[in-house]
Amino acid sequence: MKKYKKLISSLLFLCILLSNTFVSSGSVSDIVVSIQINNPIMEINGTETEIDAGRKTAPVIVNGRTLVPIRAIIEAFGGTAEWNEANKTISLAMNADTITLTIGSDNAYFNDSYYTLDTAPAIMHERTMLPIRFIAESFNLGVGWNSDTETVYIVSNHFDEREYSSLIAELPEYSGAPFTQIN
Repeated sequence: MKKYKKLISSLLFLCILLSNTFVSSGSVSDIVVSIQINNPIMEINGTETEIDAGRKTAPVIVNGRTLVPIRAIIEAFGGTAEWNEANKTISLAMNADTITLTIGSDNAYFNDSYYTLDTAPAIMHERTMLPIRFIAESFNLGVGWNSDTETVYIVSNHFDEREYSSLIAELPEYSGAPFTQIN
């Protein structure tokens, strides 16, 4: 299983590195969202927009995890977000999948499966803040982190044959080591 996780991680990293080329080549199904800690502006395929229009809400790090106001991000990938005030729960849907999270609880549900989060969703400055990595990976989106700029990259890439072949050609053979160093 670790073998496949490392292979997928390497593939996603290459996808993020090469995504600007693919997005600019006209592949309309590719989506790259970048968000930066403490910055209320996000980029969707290179176009800047507010994460939380008119509120200046920005991603933050809590207990080593990035929490974000999710609605605009999830909608960029074609998903939806629904808030239930009475239960303090948020339901996210994308394609046929659903995530349910509750404010202050580290319990999370992806479809019918239960997960324990490292950091619970929270309300900060009257905005719902959710852990982006759990959400993105549950919805099968690639996630990358640039620690120098404190930027999170979220990628949805529907590869055509040329893109897939290009990525596979760059992917090193699995060596059995617990990690692969690129560059």
